[in-house]
Amino acid sequence: MTTQSHALAVCGLLASFASAQPCEPPNPPSNIFVPTVVGCWPRIFYAYPVGATHVQLYRGRTPDFTSAAFVQRHNGFGIVFDDYSAPIGVQLHYWLFSGNDCAEGAPQGPFPLWRDLRPPPIENLRVTSISCRGVVLSWDPPPDWALSPAVRIWRTDVPQFFSVDLIAQLWDRNRGWCLDPGQPGRPRWYWVERMEDSCPSVVVGPVSASVPAQIEAPQVWAPTPPLCRRIQLQLSDQCATSFTLYRNREPGDDTLIELATVDAPDAATYTDSAVLPGVPYAYRAIAHWRGADSPLSEPLVAIAGDSPPTFVPATDRRVQYGDTLVLTAPLSDAQFYETFTYRWRKDGVDLVNFSGGWGASQKTLYVYDCDDGDAGTYDVRVSNACGTAISPPIRVEVGLFTRCSYCLADYNNDGGVDGADVDEFLSDWSRSMPCADVNRDGGVDGADVGAWFGLWSAGTC
Repeated sequence: MTTQSHALAVCGLLASFASAQPCEPPNPPSNIFVPTVVGCWPRIFYAYPVGATHVQLYRGRTPDFTSAAFVQRHNGFGIVFDDYSAPIGVQLHYWLFSGNDCAEGAPQGPFPLWRDLRPPPIENLRVTSISCRGVVLSWDPPPDWALSPAVRIWRTDVPQFFSVDLIAQLWDRNRGWCLDPGQPGRPRWYWVERMEDSCPSVVVGPVSASVPAQIEAPQVWAPTPPLCRRIQLQLSDQCATSFTLYRNREPGDDTLIELATVDAPDAATYTDSAVLPGVPYAYRAIAHWRGADSPLSEPLVAIAGDSPPTFVPATDRRVQYGDTLVLTAPLSDAQFYETFTYRWRKDGVDLVNFSGGWGASQKTLYVYDCDDGDAGTYDVRVSNACGTAISPPIRVEVGLFTRCSYCLADYNNDGGVDGADVDEFLSDWSRSMPCADVNRDGGVDGADVGAWFGLWSAGTC
């Protein structure tokens, strides 16, 4: 027998064997579920049947299968869509068949679907606030989001829903607001709709709002006490992009002259130096915002000072050999906004070409690696346009001192009571250093911590 004859015989045997096998119909689909809120198009979920090669979907307007129409043959894995755009409120019925190459199974159904084919609308659209920053719209976030939710906010120039502008499309499930900058003085109408699977809900609205056509007058103030021969002004408004500042021409004359246009971050500053000390001047301002101007602010009367620098009492110092001496000009708190020049002195002699430290012409003086030659009396000459004053003297001793015997609150002897003293004290306390025995009971323990923090918080020695 030839090779070709062998092949023909084998094929014949296989064919007769296949024809002798029974043709088993597939199991029917199971766990069939038709959701009622799924977006625009019905979708049917099911457990794919054993032995099936396909599933067929039928749809009808009545529960009678004889009226059903074939929708599609589906080879997927447990979900089938129907893109039929049925009129809203029409009841539909679905059947599923499973099949294979041998037979079709019995129909499973009907499964009714009767619902508005659109997703539920957004509820409680409202205007939460109106300011120069814009209109804030709010609504209640839907509790029943589907697979692909979105909220779209529309704006119109008329109360009817046409010629609309899409101003926002939000995908954040937890967000229930948006901001529209709007146009000053121009009324707008707002609408909102919910989107699921590219299917819009009924549009809800409108609500109407208008951004104010004018902003309020800005705030203008000057720091106190008066500065030397100048007036420093601060202007603020939550929305302004710039200010125009005015001043009366001269005392007793209400005629306003324009001083400057000042850019406006959250707060703007302008210094008027063309003033006489002790003379009252009246200042007013206008805020500018998106082409709109505020009214003039109420007059602010300010006076330039003519006093030289003032001081608070100074504290004498002790410095260990090799430590750094730090001295700060003891200016009064009232000098915070003032501008000064400084010159430190030791024993009445100006510190010029100072090589042993830094800051002889600054507010703070540093003397490094102290030795006996750095002991003495220090003061600082402070000047501004109104005069010169010399600070109270600060007597400095340099030697080998028990650090904690001088001022416990200023534990590191740097002239201030601050967080650095806390670090220094806790370092000594953790190592049971003698200086940390604050209550002098012969031991370094928790009682010393409480005693020291009492001194430190009071700022006393």
